Amino acid sequence: MLKNLNQSWHFSHQELPFYFLDLLAHRSISNKVAEHYDVVHQSPQLLLIKNGKCVYNKTHEEISSEDVAGFLEKLK
Repeated sequence: MLKNLNQSWHFSHQELPFYFLDLLAHRSISNKVAEHYDVVHQSPQLLLIKNGKCVYNKTHEEISSEDVAGFLEKLK
């Protein structure tokens, strides 16, 4: 999933800062992220955070850069 997303990702870090977290290897961080953003942790998972809140949450086959672009257009 990460490889596929990397190939289609067309956002710069300046326009959409992104971070990869290996939460399977760091379960305690995974639990804190899930609790803080009120999401159920799944892997792979993409969260978009705006003003400290999770405004977008997709997992597995739902993750696509095109879907992210469409969602961001709606926020404008």
